[in-house]
Amino acid sequence: ALQMHLVGQAVYDSASGTTRVTHLFVGTPNGSLIFEYTEHPSAPFRDCATGGYAPVIQSDATGIFQLSINEPGDKATLWNSKMFFRARRP
Repeated sequence: ALQMHLVGQAVYDSASGTTRVTHLFVGTPNGSLIFEYTEHPSAPFRDCATGGYAPVIQSDATGIFQLSINEPGDKATLWNSKMFFRARRP
């Protein structure tokens, strides 16, 4: 089962006009997953690839997946209050 390991702190960069955050999940060692996220469970989920990152994320030998998201606009307050994730195999 996939579990959240470390909740990152979203940061808004006014120079670039983007918000970024990195979260760590624990799952299958040396596994591959496609992560999606949203700010509200009834809203559409977005593929993390839309945030400029690889659509398929590989875990390391300990099963750690590093999920980084980068989006235009100031979403730091919203992302720090709530985010929802789901993952699927490629």
